[in-house]
Amino acid sequence: MTVYRKLPTEAKGGMPIRHLAALAIAGDAGRLDEYKRSFEKGDRLEFVPYL
Repeated sequence: MTVYRKLPTEAKGGMPIRHLAALAIAGDAGRLDEYKRSFEKGDRLEFVPYL
């Protein structure tokens, strides 16, 4: 799980969803909230378009 938590946001394939899931499982609400705020501002943080 640690490997997935450390993935960059620009990871390809199914890795971004695994990254988000690993953060959720680990209870990293702080980083997930940061991602959410960035998305709301239009900054996709280099995540793939399907997220």
